[in-house]
Amino acid sequence: MFTNKNITDIFFSRSRLKKCFFLFSVFILFFEGNSIGQQTEEQRVDSLDRIADTTSSIRKRSEVLFELAATFIGSDPIRSRRYSETCIEAAENSNYLLGIGDCSNSLGLLHFYQSNYDTAQIVFERLISIGRTLNDSILLFKGYGNMGLVHSRIGKLNQAILYFQKSLRINEAMGRLWSVAKLNGDIGGVYMLMGDWSTAMNFQRSALQTYKMLKSERGVAKAMNAIGVVFQEQLVYDSARWYFEESLATKIKYGKNRAWVTTKGNLCRLYTDLKEKDDALACFEELIPIEKKFGMQHDLSLSLNNLALLYADSKQIKKGIETGKQALMLAEKIKSVQAQRGANNALSLLYEKSGDYKNAFHYATASRIAHDSFVNERQTERIAELQTQFETEKKEKTIALQALEIENNNQRIRFQQLITIGAVISIAGLFAFLLWRFRHRQKMQRQKDALMYQEQLLHSTVSSVEEERKRISKDLHDGIGQQLAGLKLAWENITGDITGLNESNTSKIDELTVVLQDVTDEVRNISHQMMPAALRELGLVPAIEDMLNKSFEYSNIACNFEHVGVNERFTERIEIGLYRICQELINNIIKHAEASHVEVHLFKTAKQIILKVSDDGKGFSPDALSQAGNGMNNIQSRIKSVNGDVQYERENGQGVSAHIRIPIPNQGDL
Repeated sequence: MFTNKNITDIFFSRSRLKKCFFLFSVFILFFEGNSIGQQTEEQRVDSLDRIADTTSSIRKRSEVLFELAATFIGSDPIRSRRYSETCIEAAENSNYLLGIGDCSNSLGLLHFYQSNYDTAQIVFERLISIGRTLNDSILLFKGYGNMGLVHSRIGKLNQAILYFQKSLRINEAMGRLWSVAKLNGDIGGVYMLMGDWSTAMNFQRSALQTYKMLKSERGVAKAMNAIGVVFQEQLVYDSARWYFEESLATKIKYGKNRAWVTTKGNLCRLYTDLKEKDDALACFEELIPIEKKFGMQHDLSLSLNNLALLYADSKQIKKGIETGKQALMLAEKIKSVQAQRGANNALSLLYEKSGDYKNAFHYATASRIAHDSFVNERQTERIAELQTQFETEKKEKTIALQALEIENNNQRIRFQQLITIGAVISIAGLFAFLLWRFRHRQKMQRQKDALMYQEQLLHSTVSSVEEERKRISKDLHDGIGQQLAGLKLAWENITGDITGLNESNTSKIDELTVVLQDVTDEVRNISHQMMPAALRELGLVPAIEDMLNKSFEYSNIACNFEHVGVNERFTERIEIGLYRICQELINNIIKHAEASHVEVHLFKTAKQIILKVSDDGKGFSPDALSQAGNGMNNIQSRIKSVNGDVQYERENGQGVSAHIRIPIPNQGDL
């Protein structure tokens, strides 16, 4: 037998969903209660409340609130919901996804218990989404299992089985035998709803065997309840009664909770099937107030429906119709197809016994529409018989039908008016949509034109700068450079002819010769930097090699340059752009990186040229890019001018790696 600690470990180790279907009521999910005394339970709750109010840890507070929500999920739904919503709010404020998932599970179960199936489905979908984000198997099996419960309640049985099977596979892989047993029971419950009693019995017996192996007293009671339902539907009433009574004897130990309601409801229906009216009436009178207390609207609808049938057998037709309508209103409110079908069938029978064949036919037809797959041939024959009786009665009420026809004509006119109004609204809506679409396209075109103008302006600016660099480089080389070379040659000739100078004058002449040589070299270097001769004459790879050699020649920085597949010449715009980008990156490394090693890689793919420049220096934060100086801005402008992109990454916690990708234009684009 489980001790209180065992139960808590099972529930709060995030496998705390214990669900089991029964026919039409779909086996209410319930949680294990507490076997300790009331005083100890109150002390534990008070202690948890104090922890939730005082702890500064968001994670701890979420876990405590989740435990409190789970504690009251079966006994005090309002209190449990308050804890669940507070837990979700606390977890959301700190973006603690695991806490949001756990508390969403509790909140979804509360909505499920109260038959708010649409809301429960939304909450469980969020739970599954968080489980996928975190790749958390426990959140996923909870979400899938609970979605299976919701879909079984709203009559989508095939989808329910798919969700249960997903949850089952996860639990089997994790070796969670208790959850495997529970899910076998859930799947068996869906097959019971489908009327496949043989398959249902196999799943329920498998669940019972696993529960016995785990020595789970409550699990055994739950499985015995489900097996009792199978026997009841197969009209093996003695076996059904034995299983129900054995299950109830165990569950009553833990009080009249949700689990007790499940089996008690089945036993009440068994009394009804056995025509034991007094026992059935007493049973439902005990059961219905407890279902109302826990807000178990689905089960309450079924119990009211069965009570209406008992009134029909007792010839209390008026009271039966009143009770049946209560059951139907509740079934429609909670959108339970099975409960609606049962309530409609009960009302059809009651009206038939009262001689009101019109309403009898109406409710019999509604039952067929609600769940056509559950209507057998005998029901179809009964509907046909009721329709015949209704037609006979209709002939005797010609005047009433004429009045009804007039009302129908009025309704038809009103319907046509609504169609006309709807058509006008639709046309107006279409016109508004077309106007919005036209203006949206105009806006997009203006944005496109502005972007194209910016690109053209950037290309024009870069091209102008490069043309100006070429001109200055040519002027320096052909003008000042040639003149300095001539001047140097003339100076050397003059100084060579001068003799008889003392040592001081000779030293000054030598110094002036060195200065003249330095000026000549500096002009040549500036000319080459403005437009490298290697780039113009030999191409991109030799130009980069030359630039790297000159940049690192007198530094302590080691440089390695590798290139693959970059053999042919590219457009001048691409070659100059890549060269300037690489040159600016190298300058930044020398000035700011404090690096000892630099790697430069240049290679070509089918559609791109890729330049990667890496260093082992001190690096920089990506946030620093927003405050970058002229160098980084120049890099961005160069990259945009050739339609490329750049990414900066940290290299193993130090240094920076810049990845530049530039598309190679097609021949038609050149």
